[in-house]
Amino acid sequence: MSFTNPYNNNNIKLETRKRLIWLSSLTAIGIYSIIVFILLYLVQLPIWVQLFIIYSYMVIAPLALYSTWFVFYIWKTRKWPQSEKLFGGKFHYTLLFLLIGVCVITWAAHWNTALGEIWYIFAIAIYNLTGDELLATVIYVIGASAITPALSEEFLKSLPSIIAFFVVLQRDKNPEQKRKGLLGNELGGFLFGLIIGITFEIIELMYYLLPAILSGGGTFPIYLQVTVRNWAPVHILGGAMGGFAAGRAERLRFERGEENLPMSNQIMNFIKRFVPLWLIPVSIHFLWNSSSVWIFLIFLAFGGSLLVYLVIEIIVYVTLSVLCFVLLLLLLRRANKIATSTIRCPETGIIVAKEGVICSSFSDKITIGPAKIPSDRVIVKQGTNIICPNCNKTTISRAKFCVNCGYNLHYHKFCPNCRRSNKLGAKFCVHCGASIRTVKRKVKGSQIYLRSGDTPSKSLLIVSLIITSIFLFYVILFSLLAFMINPIFGIIYLAFQTSIELVAAGLMFYTIIKLFKMRKNFNGRKNMWYWHILLFNLIGMFGMLLTYGIYGLIYGVIALTFGTISIGMPLSILFLAGATILFIFLLKAILKSNQILHFQRNY
Repeated sequence: MSFTNPYNNNNIKLETRKRLIWLSSLTAIGIYSIIVFILLYLVQLPIWVQLFIIYSYMVIAPLALYSTWFVFYIWKTRKWPQSEKLFGGKFHYTLLFLLIGVCVITWAAHWNTALGEIWYIFAIAIYNLTGDELLATVIYVIGASAITPALSEEFLKSLPSIIAFFVVLQRDKNPEQKRKGLLGNELGGFLFGLIIGITFEIIELMYYLLPAILSGGGTFPIYLQVTVRNWAPVHILGGAMGGFAAGRAERLRFERGEENLPMSNQIMNFIKRFVPLWLIPVSIHFLWNSSSVWIFLIFLAFGGSLLVYLVIEIIVYVTLSVLCFVLLLLLLRRANKIATSTIRCPETGIIVAKEGVICSSFSDKITIGPAKIPSDRVIVKQGTNIICPNCNKTTISRAKFCVNCGYNLHYHKFCPNCRRSNKLGAKFCVHCGASIRTVKRKVKGSQIYLRSGDTPSKSLLIVSLIITSIFLFYVILFSLLAFMINPIFGIIYLAFQTSIELVAAGLMFYTIIKLFKMRKNFNGRKNMWYWHILLFNLIGMFGMLLTYGIYGLIYGVIALTFGTISIGMPLSILFLAGATILFIFLLKAILKSNQILHFQRNY
């Protein structure tokens, strides 16, 4: 490959100077945290000085640390650049992930709230059955504060990377680039998820910091929240690990030639390769959120002073924090090693199988000519299985190779009756004597969308527009009610929860409008990204409707057992109906639409 290749992978690692700057910055922030602790708790200072120190620390420490992470991301993306033709400019590319990170925490907040209420009902049921208040409390805290966030937040942080795995950049034009996703390999996925995790970490710090300030609990709660959140990159690890795992699955799919397998097989392979790695941040997240409970129960059983309890809890948090940093370092080293051995096209930056592959024709437009099929090759009905002449196992009709043994089926003629192989030129099947019909097939010219009226993608866009409008109405109404009940609470709610919900709703409206307009003026890059953003938010909204619906249904049933009718019952029916409608249209569009998550226009 030419040395002028802008996607040269000979030097993936950061320069020594930049690594020293990054490590020195982290060290300096750590020293700053220790100095603040000494000034606040080991030195007698006036109250106004303590307040100045803690509030300046509250701003400077997070700003410095997350800026350091962000600079690291910028430096690494320069070492592993993306094609601006396919992915957009660096600014828009980064801004996109920041907005996705905001959407991640939006839906995570709703999922956690609904599932937390379900855990609360379950804990009350346990208390009524056993009379054990401690057991019920432990079940509620572990379920609502540990199990639910660990699963929902880690899933949502990884979901953009999962969707990126299924993006199609090239169809049948170039076999070296066909069905390529957005990630490429582990390093591409790592960087993809890293910025999402950083955004999530920043917003969650603000979530936890505000109650500590308003509670008037003194300087220690503020110092503890800032320090713990700064030096525990649990969410950064979750985003990066999810992207790494999805990138690994994409690389293996391409290297092992699995791109032509049925989608069900590809999904199963993805699950096998993704889930084991994804469970690592899930486990760490669970241990982080639940460790205080386990330590408390141990001390409750065996006794001990409060100081020893705090020391052990600090040791556990420090150990988990160090583990997060170590795992991030190991992931990065592994990703760098794999990226160094890959080959990227000079024109597109897409990873290819071998050096010298011609890939300059990459485009969002495709020209279709007559199909290259032997004139006497029989066309077996789509969806009908055929029998491979090599291994005698059933395989997929119209496949070029057998899915079981890899045998080349292109120059075989299959009987529509018994589905067995015959020689080219045969007029009757040698196995059953049936007449073998021959077909000459031509493929229609290029068009953006199918011309058969209402396509699945159009139906999904209409449903998405309606549901997003209802969601926006709910956001505004709830904010007004919160402000009317308590103005201070309403302002705080507007500053945090409402603001990120408005970002998610606005982003959904924007992508829906753009996708409607793109039905006439197609742009492959924008089509791919808009569908990516919209699908993620629709899945998030589906989870919100489903969890709130289940919670309302359970609450309504319990109310009926006590002879009362709760408003939760009709609301739960509406939520579940909305979730069902959204799921049906979403599934139909994903399975039948030829435009969703595709860089190239439909045939």
